Amino acid sequence: MAEDVHEPLEHYQAYLKDAHLQHTADYFEDMVRTSRVDEAANSKTVQEIRDLEKRGKASGNNTRWLKLLRIAVYVAVAVTLFLAYRQHLAWLTGAAGLLAAIFAKLNPIIKAGDNHTQALITERAEREALAWAQMSALNSLFDWDIFAKLVSKTFPKIELDPYFSHARLINLRQSYGWNDAFNNSRSVMFAHTGIVSGNPFILAQTLNHWIGSKTYSGSLTIHWTEQGRDSNGRTTTVSRSQTLKASVNKPFPSYETESILI
Repeated sequence: MAEDVHEPLEHYQAYLKDAHLQHTADYFEDMVRTSRVDEAANSKTVQEIRDLEKRGKASGNNTRWLKLLRIAVYVAVAVTLFLAYRQHLAWLTGAAGLLAAIFAKLNPIIKAGDNHTQALITERAEREALAWAQMSALNSLFDWDIFAKLVSKTFPKIELDPYFSHARLINLRQSYGWNDAFNNSRSVMFAHTGIVSGNPFILAQTLNHWIGSKTYSGSLTIHWTEQGRDSNGRTTTVSRSQTLKASVNKPFPSYETESILI
């Protein structure tokens, strides 16, 4: 029988942390052996995917620069055509020929770049499908109760339930005085139940809600003019301004997460 742990934090730092890491690594290696996945082949496939991603990004960037260059050339030649039209028709013909020659050169290059980028994207998708197929046998071995198994292996005094069952809830109510008022104004975001040294527990993270208050404030600067007379009896106009301020206190919903161990 395992000894009682009186200093759980120290016990975790001194033993449980490394032990759980080792058990997790051993469990994973055992799953790899059971699945008979070819690790070397999958590693090669993943490397090919990363290489295709890099090449696809570079190819796409190059094509985008060529498209920007084509736009710049189009603008430049359009300006040249306009100037040529105002100068002499012979110039117009030459500028139009230059535009056609440039586009005849750039368009095939851009089209080839687009095709090359799309080919790399298609090949990457095929490699990704192959990678998933290579890992399917291993992935099928993952189950939602692996965490509970590993915790119990590392620290046998803790037995995690696979899920928060109705039977556990009834037991907590009837034998331990569980009060459902706990749920008032809170939502359970995460929960684990189990037994530690024969005693049930609940580890949970909740989102608590309450209505607080918030003060809303604002200001508005107003301007106006006033007319009067100076000491000489002449009419004068004076500009004035004032900043009006107001605030009001209203109910406001507040939320806070809380981790609890019951």
